[in-house]
Parts: sequence; structure tokens; C-alpha cells
Amino acid sequence: MNKFKSLKTLFFASSVILLSYACEKLEQDKVDTETQSAVDNAIAEGSFTQIFPVINDIGVNDDGIEKNSLGGDTACYTVTDYKDSVIIDFKNGCVDELGRLRRGIIKADFNGKWKDIGATVVVTFRDFEIDLMKYEGQIIFSRDGLYKFTRKIQGGKLIHPDWSILYDGNQTIEQTEGYTSDLAIKDTVSFDNVFKFTGKTSGTNRKGLKYTSEITVPIIKKESCKYIQSGIYQITPDSLPSRIINFGDGTCDSKATVTVNGKVTEIKLE
Repeated sequence: MNKFKSLKTLFFASSVILLSYACEKLEQDKVDTETQSAVDNAIAEGSFTQIFPVINDIGVNDDGIEKNSLGGDTACYTVTDYKDSVIIDFKNGCVDELGRLRRGIIKADFNGKWKDIGATVVVTFRDFEIDLMKYEGQIIFSRDGLYKFTRKIQGGKLIHPDWSILYDGNQTIEQTEGYTSDLAIKDTVSFDNVFKFTGKTSGTNRKGLKYTSEITVPIIKKESCKYIQSGIYQITPDSLPSRIINFGDGTCDSKATVTVNGKVTEIKLE
């Protein structure tokens, strides 16, 4: 009888162990398939990288007068200068060279002449959106060198008709191509500009999961492409393992890959 009880106890204990292992395996499988944080961080990164070229272009080229064209985007928006503030008004909406529909207003408050090292600019949004993605929050840009800048995003938010993303970050930006060697010469061509981004970000994805991320291989963004072309960052959602996001080899497309525990998944950056 005691032998029977011992076997029964052993069987019960083994069952508990197997059940626990099965639960852990299911949880691990769940962790391995979480890619929403990677997708949303990539969308936020790509979206906010579109703001700097506009501000930089206007900061360098604006003469303090109202005009309605810049970088070949004729009659798309007006730039109105109020001494240290600039209002960029996309009016009722216009489509840029890459087919992006932009609406609303960007306000830029400059502290110092943008061509001078140490100058800063604070950017805010007023009903501004790109392709129905509404922007909120504040961005502070500073010129750290001739073609090196810092970008700090505070209270950043992207609002899609079906979901929203929270996004903050502190990054460095370097223009690597498409600039003139003399800031006194106006650069009216923006399509050849190439920017390199490094630094850290944090956010909350559309499902409410918080995460942090760090760029481990500089992100490269060309003005001639809607999407980030190359670079790698590591993203860590709350209570989940880190995963690696690779934007590719420089091809202009909406694809990237997410690697979690050796498993590679392709994602779309939209």
C-alpha cells in the first residue's frame, strides 16, 4: 500500500513538473512572437526623422520673409517669420515629392541664428499630420557642430485613426551627404540629404506595452526615401527579452527584420 502511495505521489509530482514546463514553454513562445514594440518604435523613429530636415532647411535658408516654396515644394506650404519664431503652414494639405500628404502647422522657436554652433530650436505642432498620422509633443534641436545636431523628443505622440504610440528620445543627428561646405551659401536642394542617427528612445506601443531602445548601428535616413534604409537597434519591452531590429542594407523599402532568441521575423514599417 505504501509502495502504491509512493508511486502515486511520484506520478503527481512528475505531472506538476511537466505542467509547469509546458506553461513556461507557452509563455516563452508568446515572448518570441511579440513584435508590436519593434514595429511601433520603427514607425515612430521613421515619422519623427521627417521633421528635422524641414526645420534645418528653413533655419538655414529663411530670410525672415513670408514665402510659399522651399526645396522645390512649390505652393505646398507657407513659411512666416515672426522674428525668432517661424510658422510653417501646410494649409489644407499638400502632397510632397514622396507622395506624403501633410496638413497643419509646425511652429519653430529659434534661440540664436541656426547657422551658429550652440543655437537651439523648439518645435511644436498644431493639428499637424503626415498621411493621417497626427503629431503631438515637443522637439528640441540644437546645433552641436557644423553638421552635427542633438534631438530631444518630449511627450511625443503619434495618433493614427485606429491607434496611438507614445515616444520620447535623446539622439544625435549628423548630416553626412547633401550639404554645402559653406553655410553662407543657401542649399535649396534637399532631396540629396542623408542623415545618420544614434542614441536612445523609449515609448509605449499601441497595445499599451512600454519599451526602451538603443541604436547599436547608426540609422541612415535619406531624404529621397520615405523609410529608414539601414541601421540596427536593440529594443527591450517591459518584462520581455531584448530583440534586434535590422533596417537592411540601404535599400529603400518598408521592410525590416526582428530577431528574438535567434528567430527572425520580417516586419513592415507602416
